[in-house]
Amino acid sequence: MQMKRATALLCALVITACSQKTAEQQIEDAKRLVLEGEEIAAIVELKNAVVTEPNNAEARFQLGLLEFQQGLWEEAEKELRRSLELGYSKVQNYPLLIKAIFYQNDFLRVLTELENSPEINDTRVVSTIALFEYLSKLKAGEQNPVIPTKRLQREDLLIAQAYQTLESGKPQVAKNITEQFISPEIEPFEKLILKGMIESLMGNHVEAIIANTKALEIYPTYHVARFLLAEQLIEDKQLNRANEEIDKLLALNPNSGHANYLKSLVYFYQNEYEQAYNLANLALQHKAKPALASFISGTSAYYTGRLESALRLLSTAATTLPPAHPVHRMLAQVKLELGYVDEVAGSLDDLNIEPGQGAEIYSLAALQKLQQGEDAETESLLSKAKELDPNNPVGLLREGYILLDENKPGAADSLARALELAPDLSEAWILLAQAKYEEDGLESALAVADDWAELNELNGELLRGIIYLRDNNEKQAIAHFTNLVKRDPDNAGAIRYLMIGEARWDNFDKAIEYGEKLLDLAPNNLQNLIDVVNIKIAIGQEEELENFLKQRIAKFPESDAASSALALIYSRAKQPEKAINLLKGIAEPQSFGVYQALGDAYVSVKNFDKAIETYRDWTQKFPTDSNSWYRLIATYQMVNNFDGALEATQNARRYLPRDERLILVEAHLAASTGRFAQSKRAIELLSEDSSELVNLTHTRGLLALNEKRFSDAVSLLSAYYETNPGFAVARLLALAHAGLGQPNKGLEYLQTEAAKENDTLVFKLISAEYASSYGMYDASIELYNQVLAQKPDDFASLNNLASVYTQAGDLTKAAEIAKRVIEIAPDSPYALDTYGYVLLKQGKVQEGQAFVERALGKDPNNKEIQLHNVEALILNNELTQARSMLSRIRPATPLQLSLHKELKSRLDAQK
Repeated sequence: MQMKRATALLCALVITACSQKTAEQQIEDAKRLVLEGEEIAAIVELKNAVVTEPNNAEARFQLGLLEFQQGLWEEAEKELRRSLELGYSKVQNYPLLIKAIFYQNDFLRVLTELENSPEINDTRVVSTIALFEYLSKLKAGEQNPVIPTKRLQREDLLIAQAYQTLESGKPQVAKNITEQFISPEIEPFEKLILKGMIESLMGNHVEAIIANTKALEIYPTYHVARFLLAEQLIEDKQLNRANEEIDKLLALNPNSGHANYLKSLVYFYQNEYEQAYNLANLALQHKAKPALASFISGTSAYYTGRLESALRLLSTAATTLPPAHPVHRMLAQVKLELGYVDEVAGSLDDLNIEPGQGAEIYSLAALQKLQQGEDAETESLLSKAKELDPNNPVGLLREGYILLDENKPGAADSLARALELAPDLSEAWILLAQAKYEEDGLESALAVADDWAELNELNGELLRGIIYLRDNNEKQAIAHFTNLVKRDPDNAGAIRYLMIGEARWDNFDKAIEYGEKLLDLAPNNLQNLIDVVNIKIAIGQEEELENFLKQRIAKFPESDAASSALALIYSRAKQPEKAINLLKGIAEPQSFGVYQALGDAYVSVKNFDKAIETYRDWTQKFPTDSNSWYRLIATYQMVNNFDGALEATQNARRYLPRDERLILVEAHLAASTGRFAQSKRAIELLSEDSSELVNLTHTRGLLALNEKRFSDAVSLLSAYYETNPGFAVARLLALAHAGLGQPNKGLEYLQTEAAKENDTLVFKLISAEYASSYGMYDASIELYNQVLAQKPDDFASLNNLASVYTQAGDLTKAAEIAKRVIEIAPDSPYALDTYGYVLLKQGKVQEGQAFVERALGKDPNNKEIQLHNVEALILNNELTQARSMLSRIRPATPLQLSLHKELKSRLDAQK
């Protein structure tokens, strides 16, 4: 307790001692400390002076000046502005104030501040202010701002000219200008920043590093210079020093996108691809250097085995980076490894790939075209492959496959030639056996197996089993596979054939034995595990599956296949919570099954946000898996996020451009969200005989309605309504009939559907509004009354009903209901407008106008209230104002169009 009292007494004595000094003495002490190199102590002394005498302009200025010199821009601005308000010299103060704002990189605020700049006659100060005004315009993005030549003195003019020249892409000319500097005391910091930028653009990294280092010696807190320094250090491969500078930036803001990008670049050059991948992704999350960060992340993904992620990231980068950038070659490499050969084939010349690889690409592209049924394109691509390298064994292998598939002669010759050049092409041996089987029968095919056996007896035995399967002699095939497994117990191909064969013969115990052996060889192969699970289910071991899969999870903790299968079992048993608890802790799933099971479980418990997140991760990990996209799109639709669904569909089509189901979904979603041109383009991609066109009746009807082809719209939507009745399509049909001048027929559809949904009042409200829009007031009143019978105080129904009575001319009833609406919601612009408009129609102009104007004040962009206000102005004989306001209104609904036309006619009649 005594220690605390002593401390308090000491603090009191210090404060008393400080308070004995005047502000002037404190200012003098601060100046002395500056001369001694104790700037921080001087700042403390000046802060004490400000406490002693808050309105001391000198103290405020000296404090602001010192804070400016320390790079404390925000604090400096505050003190300089206060000293200016207290009457301190504008000549000394104002240029510092402008520069303090400028070095906060708040260039627009500099320009705003200068709009009310004080009058200053000192030419040196005028020049400084003019320079920073010009630089602010340049850095705020103004196109080609004019240099204020007459206000700038020589050195400032050179700085401005150098920046202008640099901005136009002429760094050497800008450097020539800077070599004319002769006054080092004028804006030394800005000159160093300028020099660093010029040298970096010229590729003179060492000079740029020196300039930025010197700039930071002047103002260590100007982090723009530190970013520039770090970039140049990386360019010069001074990676350790770059790391030090980046760490300083990250210490200030760990989430800095640009700093994380630079850090990823350092790791990338150090071949630390895992760290580079993670940091580049963090940079992308903060939208820093999106193209370059995507390149670093994508390339790092490739080197760490994330091929699908690499494809997505590099594709994004390639849309922005120039043709000479290495991203395009890296993207081609990834696409090749993923099988997107057709895309790469079209740009071979630009990628400078050697002929052998080119032949392989073209032959692979030919295979793709074969699978798509484009025979002419297949033949063309095969020809290109042979032109590039007629003796490429892989090209010959694919040629043989294509000829065999098309049942054309020459397949066996191409395959035999491929094997002459590369006897280790296993696929060529299998295809040659098939070609020989189809040409000459079983013995000829077995002769191929014998030839292969001379090179590798085990491969020959495998091929014999495959040939006997092709000949439907399963017993003989199993004998060869069994013999092979005896000699090669880990031959996964033979084991799989045996498992399937034994299962088909109902030898389930034997099938399970082979299945478990197969799983030991490839524990993360989900398809094999599912096959084993299905066999166990077939023999009635479903209750044992949970323990079986848990044992596999414990035995192979690095594999997620067993967890996927168990989660699917839980979901099948309607236990989604158990599936979620099992899978949600897997950080980076390697199997699609984890994403599928987890996402499906989230959907089961209606946690759609988590389901979307999971399915989105699935699409990013396996973007060519159509099931991932279908589930993501469907979940977006479940939560009525149609924009999200459309965006997902567009992303999916980048990877699956010919998927007709996706084209169908895109067409429907685009039309439903008002993107009619996009919807039409999608429909045009479907062939005329596509079965999917039948499913687009609704979408094509919606397009016809948008294009005001009302007859086509009625025909298409009626056909859809017959098989898929519902209020949504009934509403479209009603609008189509209204377009044909048959609104009453449209109302029949709406009333039919609204009557089906007795517990959903919104359909009746929509129908009532439709009826009133087309002058069917009795029907509208009846529908609103049906709603009010269930919800007597429903605000929307009462307010709209009052409006309908007004339109129908029953002003007494309208006023009665409008008063009731005002009592329910006295501040609602809709209630105020409705009541005001009734009063106008009753001839109570002044009173009605007051209500309408109050409504307009609360909702100034409401077109209906605007039109009512114009009518009030006309009734009050304020015609000029009425014309001006009416000219600015663009009516949207039939009712607004009708009222606008009527008001214009009334104004024209009074000219």
